[in-house]
Amino acid sequence: LSPNPGTFFSVCGVQLLAALAGEAMGVFIGTSTMDYEKAMTIATVTSLLLMLTGGYFVKNLPDFLSWIRYVSPFKYSYDACIKLGFDRDVPCNDGEILEECLSGADTVDKSFAWDYLGATESVGLNCLCLIGIITFFRIAAYLALRFVPHNNGRT
Repeated sequence: LSPNPGTFFSVCGVQLLAALAGEAMGVFIGTSTMDYEKAMTIATVTSLLLMLTGGYFVKNLPDFLSWIRYVSPFKYSYDACIKLGFDRDVPCNDGEILEECLSGADTVDKSFAWDYLGATESVGLNCLCLIGIITFFRIAAYLALRFVPHNNGRT
């Protein structure tokens, strides 16, 4: 991985964007339900679904679930961090994971590592998608507070 301090701070920035995206989703869930137990259940199920489909655990999703990957902030933060972390050629070090290392090469081009780990888009596009998720869910939370009728009286 890259030992560059700029890479470290860039990864911290991407993770901050991912945390803000998760927070925005949580705010939307909380404002649209206004019931603690329901909100916790929905948030738990939603976060587990987005984690599973985001690319950490499952690489090959069925076709009917593959679209969920593009809603998940985990996918965009994962892809951006992979692109930032592997920003130079990868030394093989007697590795047996990449096919290029098995053929006797000393280093492997970073694009092979990106393809193996499933990172698709550029860092800028991934950050832009995270900012889009933040903006969308913040506006949706505002609209839920503004227009969804809630019980304002005492029970």
